[in-house]
Amino acid sequence: MSRAGVPAAVWAQNVVATAVGVLLVFAASSERRSGRTRPGVTRWHVAGALALLGATLIQPGVEGVHRWLSVGPVQLHAGAVLLPLMLVLLRRLDRVPSLLAALLALCTLALQPDAAQAAAFAVGWSVHLAMARGRSTAGLIALALLLASITVFRTDPLQPVPYVEGIVGLAGRQGGTWAAASLIALTLPSIVLTRAPDRRSGAVLAAYVSGTILAGWLGNFPVPFLGYGVSPILGYYLAIAALGRRVIDVAFESSEGGLRGQADREQPRRVSDEYQ
Repeated sequence: MSRAGVPAAVWAQNVVATAVGVLLVFAASSERRSGRTRPGVTRWHVAGALALLGATLIQPGVEGVHRWLSVGPVQLHAGAVLLPLMLVLLRRLDRVPSLLAALLALCTLALQPDAAQAAAFAVGWSVHLAMARGRSTAGLIALALLLASITVFRTDPLQPVPYVEGIVGLAGRQGGTWAAASLIALTLPSIVLTRAPDRRSGAVLAAYVSGTILAGWLGNFPVPFLGYGVSPILGYYLAIAALGRRVIDVAFESSEGGLRGQADREQPRRVSDEYQ
């Protein structure tokens, strides 16, 4: 962005968001090690995320589009911040409340409307359902994709911004090297997620992230990470923090040769078994 003449006050916000995200990951790992995690808190986190997502509908909006939450002078894209975290948390709930929360999120996205986030969330959620292999899996996947398609076909009056939706083309105009580097950079977040010890949650998040990137290619939707926008960066690191509680805890405890490290390695499998 800097090479293309985008003001430093714009692209520097992405740098700050990345720094904040890294701190969130370390804070989450510290909380896990100190044993301050409280059981049963996941459902309250999910309820809070749904409430914040729904709060966008009472915000003033832009040309009838309601995707943002005002935090002082900052406008946060609610779906980009909250949905990655929700995909991690919903896998830890029982089947029925998890399904209800996912469907409520998709309905909210349809009302905003937010086609890119709805499609990406539906793809991520469908990957989870396919891996869980519960009853009526095919029907639930079809329902999720149907709700997302309703959002996709709603009119989006907002015009694209070169350093947001058009960032890949902007990089390409700086030369082939920059274009290639941009494409490589876009693959890295998904690759990192596939290396998570909780492979199922990592795969779900990787599908969601890939969906948001693909949406940017297929339409005038924000390109996460590469283009301007602090919300996708914060959302990504919030999800990593939720996964990182186990990732870092497993590494920490196994280095001491304790039996708890093995228990944490098996925990993702036990959690995912609740959905079978």
